[in-house]
Amino acid sequence: MSKIIKIKVPATTANFGCGFDFFGIALNLYNEFQFELINNKDYVTIGFDDIENNLVLDSFKKIVNKYNRSDIKVKITILKNDVPFARGLGSSATAIVSGCVAANYFMDNSLSEEQLINEMVEIEGHPDNILACFYGGAISSIKDDKLYVFHHNINKDLLFNVLIPSYTVKTKDARDVLPKNYFLNDITYNASRAMVLSESLEKGDMKLIKLATKDCIHEPYRKKFIKEYDLIENSINNLDAKLIISGSGPTMILLAKDNKIIDKLKDLKLNIKIYSLKVSDIGCEINIL
Repeated sequence: MSKIIKIKVPATTANFGCGFDFFGIALNLYNEFQFELINNKDYVTIGFDDIENNLVLDSFKKIVNKYNRSDIKVKITILKNDVPFARGLGSSATAIVSGCVAANYFMDNSLSEEQLINEMVEIEGHPDNILACFYGGAISSIKDDKLYVFHHNINKDLLFNVLIPSYTVKTKDARDVLPKNYFLNDITYNASRAMVLSESLEKGDMKLIKLATKDCIHEPYRKKFIKEYDLIENSINNLDAKLIISGSGPTMILLAKDNKIIDKLKDLKLNIKIYSLKVSDIGCEINIL
């Protein structure tokens, strides 16, 4: 077993309209961490600057401590940090997946895949970002007596234009704003769309995608945290594109089949970063040095 490994993990966009807390997609924007086994009495971290309150280290420690391997100590170094913090692109999932996968590696991969994903989901609190980050591609899940995982195809022509505002939105605030109870009509509205969400993305049918990604469970309540949301939505309302809140925001996904729509956004002169991304079919990658 090597004493040094590198772990590369993708950004993720979750919820995706009606897929609240169960649907996630990996995107080709990445974080990368190096883990080196050391003989120190304590851990060493390099380059973190308190990112995620060092959720990478916390996740690593949770696994080794739970399985009585607290003797394992590592030096953790950030090699690439392209997934922005607290923007709704799964930065916490990249940290959790990396820390847990590394811990399992240095424990001689003693945890099964099912055990590992359950540990990661327990830390995050919901499976959508975690599963997409770990497996890559588009993933949905059902939590019952165990966690059931389903893989979906995404049409290769779809472009995920990622719109990242300069400010952050706390996940807790985005959770707290949601109603404690919903009307039956709201539940039916979302459930009927969830039935065709996967099919619409596989076909790449923008008319069906615009219908299937409509939501009344979280987006109507969370969009108030996103200053640019209404302006952008109104500007593309009659175009062949769909604006979707990524995770809990403030990042938005502008789904389309070409980049012409980006020129229209640039005319609005908004203070946002724009990346045109594709689905990352590869999730967590371990490079053993």
